[in-house]
Amino acid sequence: MENDRLTVRDFKQRLMKESEEKKVLLSANVEITSICNFKCPHCYNENVERGYMPLESFQRIMNELKNLGCVYLTITGGEPLLHPQFEEIYKRTHKAGFIVSLFSNGYIIDNYLELLSRYKPYEVDISLYGIDDESYLINTGIINGKKVINNLELLEKKGITFSLKTVVTRNLLPYIEQMRLIAHTHNATFRLDAYVYLSPLQAKNVERLTAKEIAELLLKSNEYVELERKALIERSSCIGEQLYNCRPGENNIFITWDENVKMCPFGSEEHSCNIKGGKSSIEDARRYLQKIGELKWPKDKKCINCKYLTTCRKCPERFYVESGSYYDPTDWMCETAKCIYERIQDDVGE
Repeated sequence: MENDRLTVRDFKQRLMKESEEKKVLLSANVEITSICNFKCPHCYNENVERGYMPLESFQRIMNELKNLGCVYLTITGGEPLLHPQFEEIYKRTHKAGFIVSLFSNGYIIDNYLELLSRYKPYEVDISLYGIDDESYLINTGIINGKKVINNLELLEKKGITFSLKTVVTRNLLPYIEQMRLIAHTHNATFRLDAYVYLSPLQAKNVERLTAKEIAELLLKSNEYVELERKALIERSSCIGEQLYNCRPGENNIFITWDENVKMCPFGSEEHSCNIKGGKSSIEDARRYLQKIGELKWPKDKKCINCKYLTTCRKCPERFYVESGSYYDPTDWMCETAKCIYERIQDDVGE
């Protein structure tokens, strides 16, 4: 008899679909601090002001999210474990009934094993930036980086679910397969992001992969290939006047440590709503973001009729990081979309 029970992943996807249809806020990422113990040259938080979210602000935000029907809450940073009141923040989130995830670089997570063991998270999502002391020193400036790899074994022994991820810069590319093996050893999922969005200043110091290399790396994944094939077949869904495809403010938001509500971590200050002190509510911020989501492409911009939109990570906020314009992608972005499109097109045909 066929097993008709939903997996956790299927359940979450169904919730996401229903929340989109009903415009219910399903999940939120709350950045409790912008401070980090790593100095990664590619980090999108590189030039932001540093600070901690006060406990009372977090409590107010958590209460508002609960009242809006939010189910999933991800605690992030910076490195959230550096917050001086992390333990209390985490306990309150867990006891409030949220499905709690934690984003961390894993370096000091051994200090919180008992806490995470007693109050189990849905998942700890750990970013890897190497496989040993040498690679961590190069990519994060941290000494004794192998400690992160050792901490994975401690998490596994405590029965704490974790996943692993990395970004693929030129410096990190040689370690990808070893990272994948580390994940397999711990029965953890592993994902990589070959798209590294950089400000013009960062681009002088961080070497990204070429468009061809990104295409080759991504197309090794059968799941990714099938998604892109489907996008090509359903091409009309990706082409149109709508500036944003992500439906800002509908079922997910990002809240910074200084209480700016954004559509995502890449969201610009211009496209954010400050809720400090309760002067605006999270619902006010959602409505503001949803209005931004109604913006249309200017008729004179090349993206509006581009045939590579199906394989392009079209995102005005990321465009802004790279080029200073919400409407103008950089050549690197366009070349990557074109390269993936042509590779997929060979299989699908016109």
